[in-house]
Amino acid sequence: MDKKLSERDKKERLASLLKEKQELYSRLVKESNDLKKAEDVKVKFEKENKLLFFGHQGKGYLGRNGKWEANPIQVKFFNSLKNKEYKHFILHGSNRISKTFSTSGVICLLGMRGCFPWEDPEVVGRWFWDLHGWANPVKIRVVGQSWETHIKGTIVATIKELFPKSWGITSKKNNLGVEFFWTDPLTGSTVEIMSNKSESDMFEGSSNHIVVYDEPCNEKVRTACLRGLIDHNGLEFFAMTLLKEPWIEEKVMNMVDDNGSLSKTVYQVKGHINDNVGFGTTQEAVDQFARNLMNNSPEEYERRIEGKSEFQSGLILNIDKQVHFIDRFKIPSHYIVDVAIDIGWSKGHHVLYLAIDPQNIKYVCFEDHVLGDGEAIAESIIEKKHRYNLRIENVICDPLAKGDKTNYHSTWEKIDITLNRHEMYLEAGSKNKGDGVIAINNLLMTVNKMPALYIFRDLIVATQQIYKVRKKDGVILKVDDDQFENLYRLCLLGTQWEEKRVYYYQSNHYNRDAVTGY
Repeated sequence: MDKKLSERDKKERLASLLKEKQELYSRLVKESNDLKKAEDVKVKFEKENKLLFFGHQGKGYLGRNGKWEANPIQVKFFNSLKNKEYKHFILHGSNRISKTFSTSGVICLLGMRGCFPWEDPEVVGRWFWDLHGWANPVKIRVVGQSWETHIKGTIVATIKELFPKSWGITSKKNNLGVEFFWTDPLTGSTVEIMSNKSESDMFEGSSNHIVVYDEPCNEKVRTACLRGLIDHNGLEFFAMTLLKEPWIEEKVMNMVDDNGSLSKTVYQVKGHINDNVGFGTTQEAVDQFARNLMNNSPEEYERRIEGKSEFQSGLILNIDKQVHFIDRFKIPSHYIVDVAIDIGWSKGHHVLYLAIDPQNIKYVCFEDHVLGDGEAIAESIIEKKHRYNLRIENVICDPLAKGDKTNYHSTWEKIDITLNRHEMYLEAGSKNKGDGVIAINNLLMTVNKMPALYIFRDLIVATQQIYKVRKKDGVILKVDDDQFENLYRLCLLGTQWEEKRVYYYQSNHYNRDAVTGY
């Protein structure tokens, strides 16, 4: 589009092009004398421009194996694109959940035109460009793996299937004869494909709005692409089954902000292969694939069916960071609060607070790392109670911390005596770690398919330790597990919210004898 056109002229030109397309479609149908030929023309147009009808009612036949609409994972992913705060998008999980469709297909067209391809720009406007302060032309880079297999067979095939023919998008081939560069004649926006196998210095020097990594890229390539996003405060998208490149989990998926909290600029959604059944795959085909993998390699089954990476395959808690990690709010004074203490003889003591609301939803709301003796631990709890007006009901501690309970100078006794002065009492927590894991997972997702346990995202130690607790060879690893130990003991308490009891004492003040006073 001519950059000298005013915004009004641009809008009128877009409307004119849209009208021409509609008139062309109507004319093709009207010129067909018999109804069957007219229907054939209509079907051909819709198949060549199938993404324009994605999610539209009555277009189910356009899908390969089911509904021509977004599957549950895509619904979450597409909705996240309307949040300006997100800069790093991760769509990961098993095979065949339409990751390439969603990124190399939909994201490229969204960037090219500024709205979803199935949306009418005259109605919704260029909301995606407006959201990020972009003006056309928009430059998009897609990073694939090898040219001959992955790029040609998967990415280019997806682009050729999904880019609407009526848009007149043109392409160029590289010296290998593979299409690698597309230009939208309407907006001047471009899509460029590069190979992760190329040297990282080939990725330098370009200024892009969007980078899409189809399957895991190497870290040097990602760093070079990040530099190219600076000019436009651009976005990056990872679409992958995490079979390699473990740094992505550590440095992108678990990215932290300057305060050490998990970054709110990262959005990630994980898909199971069953999420696409009825949308692009059939249950019969999935079951056959799963049986073959389970018989050959349980590890491959976890990666390709459940979408777990090598790191995630050892995780024991079903935490979804987008669901269970939430922003802090003030804990109301009527919430019940339980406290757990994990004694660290040589590295300090960890304290965790769990609030319970009237619906018995639980919130991990405070954490402390205390250096000192038992009295210091108790004083930290007392201070929290008064500062935040907490209704503390139970205080529990690692039972191994009892030691010699009759020893007045033990850590246990010092905590208990100091708490007693403020009407709090120390009890022993459970050591049943297996039941504790079950209790946590039952709260993370209840039988009603609703979470009943949330963690404040600004709890730096708790969020990282609780999320990363793992097992190996069936045994839970005891590495940086202090707050996990506290959490499972708190969950095993099973505290239920109830109204605070008010005790009324009988007074005989008005019945006293005038002489004796009794």
